[in-house]
Amino acid sequence: MGKQVRIRVIVAGVIFLLAAVDMTTQRTTARVHDDEPVMLNRGFMAGRLYRDYLRSGTCTREWDSKTWFPAREPLGKAIVGLGLWVGGAQPPAVPYDYQGWRGYRWNLEHGRVPPPEVLRAGRLLIPLFSAAATTLIFVLGASVGGVLGGLLAAVVFHLNPVCRFYGPRALADMPAMFFSLLALWYLERRVAPGWNGRFQALLGRSVLFALLAGLATATKLNSALVVCVAVVAFAVWGVTGTAAIGLRSALTRTLVMTMIVGVTSYGLFVLVNPQLHRSPVARTLDIVSVWSGKNRLHMRNDPQRALRTVGERVQAVGRVVLGKSLATLPVPYVTGLLALAGAIVLAWSRRPSLGWRDPPSVLLIWGSVALTGVALWIPMDWDRYHLPVIAVISVLMGALGRLLFVQAMPSEQSVLVGGTTRLAMLRRALRIGTEQNRVDPNNALDGSREV
Repeated sequence: MGKQVRIRVIVAGVIFLLAAVDMTTQRTTARVHDDEPVMLNRGFMAGRLYRDYLRSGTCTREWDSKTWFPAREPLGKAIVGLGLWVGGAQPPAVPYDYQGWRGYRWNLEHGRVPPPEVLRAGRLLIPLFSAAATTLIFVLGASVGGVLGGLLAAVVFHLNPVCRFYGPRALADMPAMFFSLLALWYLERRVAPGWNGRFQALLGRSVLFALLAGLATATKLNSALVVCVAVVAFAVWGVTGTAAIGLRSALTRTLVMTMIVGVTSYGLFVLVNPQLHRSPVARTLDIVSVWSGKNRLHMRNDPQRALRTVGERVQAVGRVVLGKSLATLPVPYVTGLLALAGAIVLAWSRRPSLGWRDPPSVLLIWGSVALTGVALWIPMDWDRYHLPVIAVISVLMGALGRLLFVQAMPSEQSVLVGGTTRLAMLRRALRIGTEQNRVDPNNALDGSREV
């Protein structure tokens, strides 16, 4: 292991510890989110339902109950349930009936808010997933912007008001982000460099990537975006790899790896959903139909945030990219300018000889697909749906580390020593931006309620 790699590993470990401590501290003080009591109910059910299924091989009626809500992805419920089990929380006599539309105070006065010890237990593991997601943002940023670029990306991501809001709470958003970023890192680090190598090795790496993508999708359905990233990347690598490995080999790899990723990730999604075992395709279509119905209901109940046309969705994503909403930095448009500059740096630092398989190229593909996918899909202008956009913006900003300090500090060790003052100034500026973006934590940042 070289010196630069050791430095990155040490810094990544420090980032994880600091982020975990920060989010764990908030875990004990953050007020309940409207969706958390429902997730706690499902977390208490998860262990019992899976235990009974493994023993009997059949799904009881509880699998189809409104409390469990079978259309909701199961891995997020299991993570919350594991935290409840580790934390020694006792289930309530009847499920929590938190009525978010009445407000926190009313629910507290009528005994509908989960006890603090149950809430802390349900949140037990979420800060670790949040810290791991921030660490992966550092790793991705450092791959194109050095250690200082990775630090910039991690700070921008960690201090973003959306990440700070969902980071400590018993919800599936940050675990899904972690699995998505882990799959992306593996795509960049292992799959892309081996695309033109031995077919058998590429096959194994594609299967492992698909398993990671399947974990992300099983945690939150919109995390299937990382599968779309892989499909686009395979197509691009197939087109650009014809000169090196021939048209037939390039086409074969694109088709086979795309099929493997699709089948394996979907297979894992079905595996962790016992209700899908007997009729996977039909039940999956039922889930999609249920979510389509819920989205229409959300649009009727919250018409001001409903995004009914592609133009409205593009504008919503554009506001986040430009820093006009949900921004870490306090000044509008600065976020957009820095993100654009980072994209230019990535394009400039590409190595064309590698055919879009070097880290800058992979991250450009990811950013393009993520922004396009969110703009085409997002049904409501809710903060949690913009998490992939925030991740892209953070990494693009991190790419600027390649330019800002490459002449003054040629080595990563000197970056760590000499960049302390600049990093402290950056953290103070970002902290000011976070204070200006602070809102009432009774609910989501924008009042959204997904469950």
